[in-house]
Amino acid sequence: MSELTAYKCPSCGANLKVTEGQELLTCSFCSSVFKRDLAQDEKEKVSAAQLAASTEKYRSSLLKHNELVKKLSRISDEIGALSQKDNSMPLWTMFTIPFYILCAVLLVFMFDKAVSTEDKPLMALTALIFLAVFIAAIVTYSKKAKARKQLFEQNEKLKGLLSELGEKRAELETLDSSFDIDTIPKAYRSEDSLEYIIGAFRSGQAHKLGDAFALYDNHRHNRTMEALQREQVEIQKKQLEILDELSDYGADDTYDDDDFRLDDALNEMRERL
Repeated sequence: MSELTAYKCPSCGANLKVTEGQELLTCSFCSSVFKRDLAQDEKEKVSAAQLAASTEKYRSSLLKHNELVKKLSRISDEIGALSQKDNSMPLWTMFTIPFYILCAVLLVFMFDKAVSTEDKPLMALTALIFLAVFIAAIVTYSKKAKARKQLFEQNEKLKGLLSELGEKRAELETLDSSFDIDTIPKAYRSEDSLEYIIGAFRSGQAHKLGDAFALYDNHRHNRTMEALQREQVEIQKKQLEILDELSDYGADDTYDDDDFRLDDALNEMRERL
């Protein structure tokens, strides 16, 4: 900021160098401390600088608030999706123990037959049955172990999400306790509007929130009008193209592809009008 050199100490009359917007002064000659009255333009510049800083802080807090809200929504959706999944073991895992018992019974049977008889066909059949049951038992056990692992991972993920949800909620509550989102109306909370308002304060175009809001409303209105004007120009260009097509159009006894395209263009022009 510029310095004001034409200011005198009210106690001793010494010349003081005062920074623009500085209210509390200390005389370097007599050490007197006093407060000076700010000029109107200085008050406005100080107010604009303070509002620019507070709006910048508001924008930073708002971005963090919106980010936390999005994260909480995402975490809640994931928790809901996991909670709807079946967290019980599949029904077929009940066959693991019966397979083990059947394998043991077949082993005992084969041992008994090996000792008491020499019926080789029966022994071979029993061995085949045992092999089939043994393979089924191994496959069932493997699938059961995989299902148990998936269930464990699902529960651990759910616990992690619940913990993260609690942390983010606490973080949001802490932020909201020191941040009043309603300080700025909802219509001016977008990134574009806040950036414009901060720029208006920094450039000295406004030194009150109401003035900054009015400037942004005017800016937004001008942008809307410019967009409408551009659209109107495009419509007029399209109308001229259609008129050119009409001037070159010659009626004949057939209805060809050019006629279809012409009808489409005319219908489009009627909709725009």
